[in-house]
Amino acid sequence: MSRIVILAADVLAVLATTGNANAASFNCNAHLSYTEKTICDNPGLSSADETMASIYFNVLNSAPHGARYAIQRQQVRWLGARNECGANVRCLRTAYDRRIQLLGEAGY
Repeated sequence: MSRIVILAADVLAVLATTGNANAASFNCNAHLSYTEKTICDNPGLSSADETMASIYFNVLNSAPHGARYAIQRQQVRWLGARNECGANVRCLRTAYDRRIQLLGEAGY
């Protein structure tokens, strides 16, 4: 099993035991877009956001210095695509599942 998949499982286990159902990787008390509000209000999406962010930063920090800019650009593009989902929970779940899978395949 890849290191990233194990990390994702560990993050999910920790989030499940923290008692904080709305633990998105961003401040849920800030001024939010419809997409961010939907993520904060949905425990499953909030958990997926935390998992994706953890894997993203692990990949970014493990990548060779020359690859980091490309990874950051991909993340910004992904965030734009994710935000196009608006408040559509199914669309957001699919976006997170695909991004987590893609980051897990990065191999850094």
